[in-house]
Amino acid sequence: MRKFIIIFCVCGSIFLYSDKKQNLNRINKQIKVINGKILKLKREKKSILNEIYRIELKYKKEKIENNKVKIQINSIQGEINKKEVEKKELELEIRKSREKIKRIVRVIHKMGVNAHLKIFIQIKSLNQLYKNYRLFTTLIDYNIDEIGKVKESIFKLDKIKKDLRFEQIKLIDLKKVHDEKIEKIKNFKKEKLKFISNINNDKTKYLSLINELKYEAENLNTLIYNKYTKSFFKSKDVGFLKGRLIWPINGKIISSFGKVRSTRFDTYIFNNGVEIKPSNSDKIKSVFPGVVVFADYLKGYGEVIIIQHYKNFHSLYGHCEKMFKTKGDAVKQDDVIGLVGDTGSIYGKSLYFEVRKKLKAQNPLKWLRKR
Repeated sequence: MRKFIIIFCVCGSIFLYSDKKQNLNRINKQIKVINGKILKLKREKKSILNEIYRIELKYKKEKIENNKVKIQINSIQGEINKKEVEKKELELEIRKSREKIKRIVRVIHKMGVNAHLKIFIQIKSLNQLYKNYRLFTTLIDYNIDEIGKVKESIFKLDKIKKDLRFEQIKLIDLKKVHDEKIEKIKNFKKEKLKFISNINNDKTKYLSLINELKYEAENLNTLIYNKYTKSFFKSKDVGFLKGRLIWPINGKIISSFGKVRSTRFDTYIFNNGVEIKPSNSDKIKSVFPGVVVFADYLKGYGEVIIIQHYKNFHSLYGHCEKMFKTKGDAVKQDDVIGLVGDTGSIYGKSLYFEVRKKLKAQNPLKWLRKR
């Protein structure tokens, strides 16, 4: 049974180590990709959307690096827990061995100072002599073995105590790194909020942002047409879908479709979609079956998922915090595809939602079910 437990623990440790190694490799790859994107941004022309993207990339990098620290903390904590168990087991073994030695010493002590002589002098037969000899040598050998066990256990215990101190120091250092990462994450969040606040209070910057967003919206058409449209989809009159698509999230519309007037600077912008502030859940759902043709960051949209439903019919979900689907994934209606966030957003936490028919932006409210 004990052998089975040892084998089970060893196998479990191998699987955990393998899982941890895979997670760390995945995180290191993600960090490498982000570093590449940050480097690429430095080479590009300065713009408002690029600056928002730069802040968000650094924010994301800190969060991913913090996940790496958490894995290392959990690993070290697991090692400490394991060594604590070993330490207690060894301390128990040492106590038991010492008790056995004490009992043997007490037996010899009761026999008197010349116990060994008494055992061999006070005999009445050869058989008794043999028995006394066996008893004496057994007591002595047993005592020597127990003393050897105690010495070996004490040596192991000292090593485990040293290892524990070393692991505990590493744990303290990693917890400090974790706290520093949390502080950096908060600071990048504040930096983004301050940057957006400055845009919303500066007409020149605001108008510049509107122009950049307009350019990215036009660029999105080209991207969808050239790269993100699967040719195997059949052409279909999708008019039957009007008023039948489910809502991607439950929430309040904070920015509507079409021409919208900004009262702050008395300017007009055209929205290709709607911004929805979530009310009771952050889960984003696919409005209709289809295939994910894009799942990545787009300037002005943040982390965005684009789903193709028919040859020239797409839905777009922007500002995601997390994306659960990748390019090529088939989705059903009502599948959870991501979580609402504020990536690429100037409105804070919200979902940006678009419906496009033949690449032309449609009013999503005409396609979604009445509420």
